[in-house]
Amino acid sequence: MPAITYTKLFEPTLISTSATEYYEVPAGNTLRAGRVRITNVTGTAATVSINAIPAAGSNADSNAVVKAYSIAANDFKDFDLPIMKAGDTLEALAGTASALTIHAIDGVLFS
Repeated sequence: MPAITYTKLFEPTLISTSATEYYEVPAGNTLRAGRVRITNVTGTAATVSINAIPAAGSNADSNAVVKAYSIAANDFKDFDLPIMKAGDTLEALAGTASALTIHAIDGVLFS
């Protein structure tokens, strides 16, 4: 039977205005039920793009979870992530500097 590990995937942080990796699935694991919360901490709407990139892949429309999604001022939105295999990465980018934070709010690692 596979081992199931509940762990904090990454620390909350501001999202950069360039595509930045926020999480990589560890070797020998699969991430299921991944979920992130994007929070707009400013008084104006801001956009976010999130990609779940296959191992050795690159950021592309084909692996977009959401693209240029607008989050209202002082609001948040939760996004489900696809099942991700070892070496897959989660990248995000904000349309406005210092406007959006990303939090891992769910996810289970199976090994």
